[in-house]
Amino acid sequence: MKRLLAWAIALPLASCAVAPAQGNGQVLHLALQDTPSTLDPALASNVPAIGTSHWLFNGLVGFDPKGRVVPDLASRVTVDRTGRHYVFTLRNGVHFHDGRLLTSADVRYSLTRLLRPETKSPGASFFRAIQGAPDVLEGRAKEASGIQAPRPEVVELTLSAPEPTFLERLALNYAAILPVGAGDRPDFAQHPIGTGPFRLKSLRRGVRMAFERNPAYFKPGLPRLSGIDVALGLNEQVEAFRFELGEIDAIGLFKAIGAADFVRLRRDGRWKERFLSSPDAATYYVGMNTRMAPFSDVRVRRAVAMAIDKDRLVRLVNGRGEPARSFLPSILPGADPHVSGWNRDPAKARALLAQAGYPHGLDTTYWCSNSQTTLKVAQSIQQDLAAVGIRATLKPLAFSTFLTAVSQPGQVPIFSGNWSMDYPDPANFLATLFSSRSIHPVHSVNTTYFTDRSVDAWLDEAEARQGDAARFALYRQVEARMLDQSPVVPLYHPVRYVLAQGWVKGLALHAVWPLDAETVRLER
Repeated sequence: MKRLLAWAIALPLASCAVAPAQGNGQVLHLALQDTPSTLDPALASNVPAIGTSHWLFNGLVGFDPKGRVVPDLASRVTVDRTGRHYVFTLRNGVHFHDGRLLTSADVRYSLTRLLRPETKSPGASFFRAIQGAPDVLEGRAKEASGIQAPRPEVVELTLSAPEPTFLERLALNYAAILPVGAGDRPDFAQHPIGTGPFRLKSLRRGVRMAFERNPAYFKPGLPRLSGIDVALGLNEQVEAFRFELGEIDAIGLFKAIGAADFVRLRRDGRWKERFLSSPDAATYYVGMNTRMAPFSDVRVRRAVAMAIDKDRLVRLVNGRGEPARSFLPSILPGADPHVSGWNRDPAKARALLAQAGYPHGLDTTYWCSNSQTTLKVAQSIQQDLAAVGIRATLKPLAFSTFLTAVSQPGQVPIFSGNWSMDYPDPANFLATLFSSRSIHPVHSVNTTYFTDRSVDAWLDEAEARQGDAARFALYRQVEARMLDQSPVVPLYHPVRYVLAQGWVKGLALHAVWPLDAETVRLER
């Protein structure tokens, strides 16, 4: 798969292409429909927030374009024979945007802040394996004994047990490093300070956000852009229109290009050769709150699974995906090609509803974001549900509002969901979304509020296993159980398409980040 470590390894400094700093005309113009929910990396859990905060911050380690762990703020990592004790040697001369010098105290502060319950980070549970972390997560302690800063240039992390994907988790945005005390400011999410290639220049919610080049960035010659300008409040049609006028440099980075525009642009000789595409390690699905009636009844959830025509959904998104038989994308390491959820069977769906006490069907509210593509898919699902007696009223919302609602208990009975890979491992999909540990009073990542003792036990066992074969076998059991209980209905796995202007150079589809902007340049 992607393991970097046996028991001890030094990660060499990543090689960087050296290029001269670029001029003021190197501003990349992009667009988003909604203002990112946060720029605090510890809170960023959706694509716009993760993508934009990534430009501002670095972690001890990061991901290369293929999703492999590489050095970032750490120049060297060693691991002892037990697989529990990590030593990180920091790069020399790294400065934060405000001029402060990076030291191990900043790393200790950032990781401890991430774990503290008052931070309310949706990614905090990823780091439970750090010694003492459970006590911090549950409010019994302010510090974790497994996070130590013995010297300004050295950080030591000790795990309570070996964690096969610990470095992958440490490369996520949640573990980004910020200066001591910065994250305690109430306005930090809107005035972030990191070590990243760009720093925030201005933010007008719903209008525009501007990033400028960090002149003190520690990677020589990078970034090549002088800034990134993101227009806010643009739907897919307006974004595509402004792209064709040359006002926007690339589309499809943060969300899929609108269906009608995608077809038109693919047929247009000016653009059809400029598309970049790759299978996306993501799953679009219908989620159901298993603690809210009627979806607390597994028969109703299975009826939903048997009602939906997935092939039609793929046609609606212009073939940009494959119908999902399973929850894990097929390109993910450890995905089982033989596992399968419920087949479409409207007659059986109606029978299940009758058995559950709804012989005349039922009424519900189906929540979704208000993007053009999501709404079109939701309307198709609405028709399929109506055909079996589930009368769903659509409730489209701005993405940030929708996300807040689904991550709080007892608000959203059924909804359109999607999950994109944070790191390339089944744990990132199954443990993140279906473990009872991922249920929180606010910012819950387990948005179906699904709990199952067998699933929790298998997930815990997989977390403790070292060999990928043994772990993957347990994850297959989890996926089979989850598909049977149907807290979600996998719809399709997308194929990602990005369209860029001819003058945009160095743009590649990254396995993890929506846009790794360090090496992008413009040649107008």
